[in-house]
Amino acid sequence: MLNFVREQPIETSKIKFSEIIRESLDSIKISNEIKLVLPKNDIEITCDKNQILICLNNLISTVLQATRAQGEISIRLSEQYDTVIVQLQH
Repeated sequence: MLNFVREQPIETSKIKFSEIIRESLDSIKISNEIKLVLPKNDIEITCDKNQILICLNNLISTVLQATRAQGEISIRLSEQYDTVIVQLQH
């Protein structure tokens, strides 16, 4: 967490959002009782992967805390002009 607070040089690259989601889910322990619904679409973005990964990890962790022992979490992606919208729902 401290690395996020410290100023880091931005390193941007093109990456598919599905790769960021996969990496995030690999780093978080999720109960087998929680069903994950992943996006059917994929969006390639130019970003600092580590910064987006930190944000996505935080969002998923927050949704997990709000989800009961059994449940479903949906992750959706959409594009609006030059903006990518990431939605998590439980």
